[in-house]
Amino acid sequence: MTTPSRLLSDLPGGAKGVVAGICGGRALAGRLAAMGLTTGVEIHVLQNRGRGPVLALVRDTRIALGRLQAGMVMVHERRSEDSRVRLAAG
Repeated sequence: MTTPSRLLSDLPGGAKGVVAGICGGRALAGRLAAMGLTTGVEIHVLQNRGRGPVLALVRDTRIALGRLQAGMVMVHERRSEDSRVRLAAG
């Protein structure tokens, strides 16, 4: 199940989703593509402390994005199985 797009910089640690798009220019899109971050790829936020870099797992590779870069990546967040079970039970 997916939810409306959110900025990667707004997702908490542990969140998973699919990259919906990149709002920056061609230079940023090219740099992110070189790291494997392209539209349609799955992403898992490993760490986001609200400031500093966002650490994420993309294509079995850990990447660190600056907050400004992460703020230009749109993600369709996926809810985990655990949250669906909790919603159904509660």
